[in-house]
Amino acid sequence: MLTYSEFRDLMEGIRAKAPGLRLVADLLFRRSKQWNSNYLCYLFGVDLGTKISTIQIATDLNEDLLIWKQSNNGNFSVKQAYLLHQGGRFGAIDPLWKWIWHGELHPRMRMTLWRALSGALPLGGKAGIPCNNCCFCPNLEENSLHLFVKCSFAAGIWFGSPVPLCTNVVHSDSLKSFVIEMGSNLDCAQRTRFLLCLAVIIDTIWSKRNALWHNVDEKAIVENGDRMSTAPASPQSELQKLPTENRLIFVDGSFKEGKIGAGMLAWDRATMDWFFEAKVTDGMSEVAAELSILAYYVQEL
Repeated sequence: MLTYSEFRDLMEGIRAKAPGLRLVADLLFRRSKQWNSNYLCYLFGVDLGTKISTIQIATDLNEDLLIWKQSNNGNFSVKQAYLLHQGGRFGAIDPLWKWIWHGELHPRMRMTLWRALSGALPLGGKAGIPCNNCCFCPNLEENSLHLFVKCSFAAGIWFGSPVPLCTNVVHSDSLKSFVIEMGSNLDCAQRTRFLLCLAVIIDTIWSKRNALWHNVDEKAIVENGDRMSTAPASPQSELQKLPTENRLIFVDGSFKEGKIGAGMLAWDRATMDWFFEAKVTDGMSEVAAELSILAYYVQEL
């Protein structure tokens, strides 16, 4: 290993011996493309010249290509140059849009997600209506995170969905950050399933919300919201009113370190009423958790 001063002295000596030397190709035989060992030893000395001559030379390389590193295909374009020059104005690249537009979602689902996540939906003050509160729980302000994730109506849908979530523990400050936090921890297939479920839930809640606002008078909206938001956690009297043949029950459970947690969602298909219950106790399996909440529900009948 040469020090900087040794390397500089060596190169100064080579300049005196071969003032016309410019390229590595000048150290090779033109036809065979092999090292000129005698010339290397003359320029660099026997030891260093011999070491250089042992370096393998690639002979199957094509001609050099010009590549634009900022482009995925390596080709230069005016658009890519503009994005490079003005990149500071656009902020960091958000992976969320790539998940949506370059994934395996149906075009309608992509558009639904884009409208909700980009703030294009007329929610709250943008809706042109006098009341900015949620139509399902009138005491809380309507925004995309509340309406599609934290609202009591949305919480029940998420709990019984193909991607069951307990949205009461979500701490995100926006719908966009919620989706990014969830999607970042999933592989491609799981992320697609989550986004599809989210799109269906958004479309369902949005349709129901618009039907309430535009097809029912203000008094009916408030009454409906009060009924949805004040459903009791242990609705013994209400559950007895539900006909057994129309009742559909969803249960799910988990366990960790000797504790089990379970949730139950009951839905009456005739009246569209729904109720929920959650419970934590001692146990050692998911089955025990589900049976525990189911037994509690049966006792309340």
